[in-house]
Amino acid sequence: MIVTPVQRRLLVVDPCDDCYELLPGLRAAGWEVDSCTLAAVGERSCDVGLLRLQPYHLERPEAVKELISRSGTEWIAVLTQEVLRLQNVGDFVCEWFFDFHTLPFDVSRVQVTLGRAFGMARLRGKGYTAVDEPEHELLGDSRPIRELRKLLSKLAPTESPVLIRGDSGTGKELVAKTLHRQSQRHAKPFVAINCGAIPEHLIQSELFGHEKGAFTGAHQRKIGRIEAANGGTLFLDEIGDLPMELQANLLRFLQEKQIERVGGSQPIPVDVRVLAATHVDLEAAVAKGTFREDLYYRLNVLQVVTAPLRERHGDVAMLANHFARFYSQETGRRPAASAKTPWWPWGTTLGRAMCVSWPTACAEAWCWPKGGKSKPLIWVCRVSRQFRRRWLHWKTINTAPNARRCAMCSTGTATT
Repeated sequence: MIVTPVQRRLLVVDPCDDCYELLPGLRAAGWEVDSCTLAAVGERSCDVGLLRLQPYHLERPEAVKELISRSGTEWIAVLTQEVLRLQNVGDFVCEWFFDFHTLPFDVSRVQVTLGRAFGMARLRGKGYTAVDEPEHELLGDSRPIRELRKLLSKLAPTESPVLIRGDSGTGKELVAKTLHRQSQRHAKPFVAINCGAIPEHLIQSELFGHEKGAFTGAHQRKIGRIEAANGGTLFLDEIGDLPMELQANLLRFLQEKQIERVGGSQPIPVDVRVLAATHVDLEAAVAKGTFREDLYYRLNVLQVVTAPLRERHGDVAMLANHFARFYSQETGRRPAASAKTPWWPWGTTLGRAMCVSWPTACAEAWCWPKGGKSKPLIWVCRVSRQFRRRWLHWKTINTAPNARRCAMCSTGTATT
């Protein structure tokens, strides 16, 4: 079997004499090398970029940020002793570059770093899922997610109510949206209401609406959520928190397919598909008398159970990359690499994430890339960045010997 070598493209921007001396060895190692100035980059593409950082880049960094953001790949900074003396170089390099090298080059280390950057760039490409593509609302490729997608494709075309169960933060509303999007009602409204977030004295008006003058403050007629969803899908989140008297009204609506606004006497026919979600044990609630048994059976015609993240270890990398890209778009910053090298996974941020026993699901992962609850993960990132910043801000050193001595890798560890 003949294995075709992977093409690796390197773009060197604003190269110096030391960079030019490095190129023949990289070409001999299998790299396809191109070089140009920053102003002439244009639409050139690459797998890994090498940029000789200069003082004017730091004075007006917008061009460098735009280059790195547009390329969608990993970049390595080449630092001269002059640049190392600048005040903000450490923060800029740590935020925008995969790694850095000082002059003169350590050729063997450059080749290792380029290989690791190339691997990281490929991981980014495979793990990327566009934030604004509705087809990818349910992220993941683990067995529970694949089975969930298969089940939803079967349940979506039906008109029967669906009860969605699972821990808080496991994506029950995403499941409801997926069912709506794949149903025949996809062009009609999807209306969601959190039954546990609305005060008890207001929830009847929110669900069923009210007529003008129905109560103090009802200055005009209001359309309720059920009526607003006419023709589409009504999603009742946290249905287990619904008060008992409202449960009777909801049961009557499910049976008769019509409602009456608060203060009104005219029945209003409504055609909706009802999806309900809860993290409460409804069977236990029925046994305690806090949830109506007849309503339970009306809602629990079809059932979907969402898996917590602790059962979806194979999805951690994809979720991490997705949320990192989401927050990079939100904040205008380049997403930090959550998955560094795959060769020693337990020493990396992503490797530690794989070891975490996530108590719930994606809600916890959602907090991680922007600085959430998981202290070990944040600690790893912080140590890495602090290690590089301290080294870069150490201005009185003999640059080249110390760089060779530290042989810093992008995870902030030191090797000899």
